[in-house]
Amino acid sequence: MLIPTSAQKPSVACAHCGNPAPAGRAGAPAFCCSGCAMVYELLTSNGLERYYELAKTAGGSGPAKAIEPKESYGYLDDPEFRKRYGRDDDCAMDFYLEGVENRSWLVRMGLAGACAGNIMLMSIPLYARVEGSLAAVFRWLSLVLFVPVIAYSAVPFYVSALTSIRTRTISIDLPIVLAIVFGTLASVAHLFSGSEHIYFDSLSALVFLLLASRYVLRRIQQNALRSSHLAQFLTPSYARRVDSASGRVDEVAVEALKAGDLVAVGPGEVVPVDGVVCRGSSSVNCALLTGESLPVEVATGSPVFSGTVNGGSGLVVEMLASGAGTKLGRILRQIQDGSANKAPIVTAADRLAKWFLLAVIAAA
Repeated sequence: MLIPTSAQKPSVACAHCGNPAPAGRAGAPAFCCSGCAMVYELLTSNGLERYYELAKTAGGSGPAKAIEPKESYGYLDDPEFRKRYGRDDDCAMDFYLEGVENRSWLVRMGLAGACAGNIMLMSIPLYARVEGSLAAVFRWLSLVLFVPVIAYSAVPFYVSALTSIRTRTISIDLPIVLAIVFGTLASVAHLFSGSEHIYFDSLSALVFLLLASRYVLRRIQQNALRSSHLAQFLTPSYARRVDSASGRVDEVAVEALKAGDLVAVGPGEVVPVDGVVCRGSSSVNCALLTGESLPVEVATGSPVFSGTVNGGSGLVVEMLASGAGTKLGRILRQIQDGSANKAPIVTAADRLAKWFLLAVIAAA
């Protein structure tokens, strides 16, 4: 929000946020900035004026507290915070190329899909028994469109198959590559001999569908592995610790908190730790943990959990757990463990699949 200048001396409260605002016309609401005026107009024009009544009931009335940089970012100097996020030696920068790699898969998949679609269009006249020079043109055009698929889009399968050969293991990509290579050689041989049995459409569609399924699987795995870092985005990295003796409030890193510490949670703030309410009553939105959109009423003695949102008045919470020890941390850890560790039945199926692949290749 904009701060009124010296030329605009505040004399009234902003009709939306309550901050000081320059006086407007007599009887007209005053606003501290154009953003508040726009929100106020949207609410009133849609019959949502009761928002302001509910905001006052929830403890949200009055001007917002000014943010003092020294006070709000003091937790950055906390030794525990610096120990976890900082380094005293020479630092190195890591570049995460996940997005670049995914883009490469998308390009390969898009190229294979485009070529497969056009090859299928070229194959329609051949399936309709078109003969003569026109049929030959369609067959050669199919070969031209198939070259990018086999030379670029199918490269990941070649790499995986070569790796399995070098390590003397059997992977699913080995029979896939054999099918692509022998299918291509047979189709090219039939094309030069004048035979109508070519398989460019089937092979290109096979490559496209395999790439699409691999891409979806990779994205699922990446999202599951990334869940281990979600906690730092879903919960605040600092908390306001209350001194039980003096009542003083200090901002500290969540890692610096200990069991039994008192933590202040204001209206609209995310609860940083798991604990028990020791002062105050409010309504807490637990949608992140339970999926339930309706808030839960809490009072003295009620449990609250990290990641939930305090939607009412201020609370003082006695901390029980933080970080990975919270309910949210355990859920995220279970998600990560579930994607990294295979179930026993999956391990057994993988072991049998190797022998099954050998049998299929030998039979083929």
